[in-house]
Amino acid sequence: MATIGRVPEFEATKEDFDSYLERFERWLAANEIKDGKKADVFLSVLGPTEYGLLKGLIEPMKAVELNYAELTETLSRYFKPKPILIAERLRFYQRHQSQGETVADYILALKRLASTCEFARFLDDALRDKFVCGLTGEAYHRRLLSEKDLTFKKACDIALGLELSHRDTIELSGHAERQKGVHKVSDARGEKSTQKSCPQGYTRTKQPTSQRSKPSCYRCGGDNHQNSECRFQKEKCHNCGKVGHLQRVCKASKRTARGHKVSDTAQEEEGTTETVVELFTVYTAQQLKDGIYLNMELAGKQVKMQLDTGASVSLVPERLYKEKLKECPLQPASIRLSSYTGDTIPVLGQIQVPVRYEGKEWTLPLVIVKGEKSALLGRNWLQKIKLNWGEIFSLRNDKPVSQATLTNMLEKHKELFKDGYGEIQDFTAKVRVQKGTKPIFHKPRPVPYALKEAVEKELDRPQKNNIITKVARSDWAAPIVVVPKKDKTVRMCGDYKVTVNRCILPEEYPLPNAEDLFATLAGGKVCSKLDLAFAYQQLKLDPESEQYLTINTHKGLFRFNRLAYGISTAQHLNSLTCELSWLRR
Repeated sequence: MATIGRVPEFEATKEDFDSYLERFERWLAANEIKDGKKADVFLSVLGPTEYGLLKGLIEPMKAVELNYAELTETLSRYFKPKPILIAERLRFYQRHQSQGETVADYILALKRLASTCEFARFLDDALRDKFVCGLTGEAYHRRLLSEKDLTFKKACDIALGLELSHRDTIELSGHAERQKGVHKVSDARGEKSTQKSCPQGYTRTKQPTSQRSKPSCYRCGGDNHQNSECRFQKEKCHNCGKVGHLQRVCKASKRTARGHKVSDTAQEEEGTTETVVELFTVYTAQQLKDGIYLNMELAGKQVKMQLDTGASVSLVPERLYKEKLKECPLQPASIRLSSYTGDTIPVLGQIQVPVRYEGKEWTLPLVIVKGEKSALLGRNWLQKIKLNWGEIFSLRNDKPVSQATLTNMLEKHKELFKDGYGEIQDFTAKVRVQKGTKPIFHKPRPVPYALKEAVEKELDRPQKNNIITKVARSDWAAPIVVVPKKDKTVRMCGDYKVTVNRCILPEEYPLPNAEDLFATLAGGKVCSKLDLAFAYQQLKLDPESEQYLTINTHKGLFRFNRLAYGISTAQHLNSLTCELSWLRR
């Protein structure tokens, strides 16, 4: 007679006996094997080593003389002897969440340890208490200890939600880490690199890759743990598709279009390795009227130096060197200066100069260049000299404006500053997908209890302004990503990388680079910054495109009527619309 399924031979080196016995008894039940045959079948599935072990355990009796219950009980006592209760509970209470261990893995480990502790009706309380105490991180403790009538299941749900929120925060933006240190803007194609906010006369430096400090963990970019301890070891990269790292640290060149990437250069090394310093424009010292200048004492002489937090090295022109610093011997310098056009600017050499500022003294390297340029105070000196930045960058009002003038100006242009969402006229955004694409529908993700109220408010606001519309059904649906903000509100957008971004047709409109934007400022005297509130959501969606931007939340399905954040082509569509709108004026 044919049997349902099969059970392999039991080998103690490959499987726990209790787990094997559970599978074996389910197989017996599925095949309706009677009690009289269970012992024979059981003996037939024992491996040779395990069968010999059984014979030794029951000597002088024979295996055929025992029934099924006696055989399994004999092996159970051998493979899993009754543990010492106090020792098992000690192991349970000493278990803490390990570095890099996920909340789900920690929950599973606690349940396994508790299975031999005989907590009986106190099992839930014991698991809850140990789970809360053993979690690593103050955020978990603050949230869980504030919850009334906390059960083990509820504690697990809250902790899993917090972990998911933290992971999505890193995956979505990573802004917090990128704000540390001085930021360097480099072309994603890896050709030239520049930095912004450059004083007149000099620009930023481009250090060799080997000189930049690197994070210790290549999986997430963190610097507080090793690769083997990272909690994102099993995460899938949304850029290259490989498992083991996040998109923001991916080294693949899949997405290398006309965008720019931002990387930190918070630490630079001193040495003789060749450094390239690029210049956008060249001015004489007389033309440099603006900027921040500091009076430094170099080799006992007063020198006025321009502060540049973006330049890696400090520089002075040949004229100043001959006038005030010629007693410092000139040495060869392994540094190359070039203009924006690629023209080389001669470097005479480098000196070691005694520096005195606000009562403190240092001996620092200083590069000497040809030409009439301003002395430049760069980052290699700023690492040694601690400036009072609060005093340097204090605000002052050179041209006071009366309150009446400001009120009249705001009243005249009140349409620009009113609350709510604006609307770009005469343009609509169209999201195009590949032909034959099958709709993708995802169920909503759980929202942490602490964030539910804020998420619901964030859903109500665009719904009242007709940005989103609640719908009963949809073939497309993306889950939402929720990121807590410092003001206790949340930033929310659809996780379209798992739905429409997989099949969306790219928009080929090129994004402007930094050089293009800087060129448009030439000749300007007054600069202002205008921030478009909810910029993407000022652009109406083509009716056929609305279905692709549906989001699935714990409050139901919502369909966007305006362009949404998270769509891979949103930046291109918005840039194109803004430029075309400007050309029509």
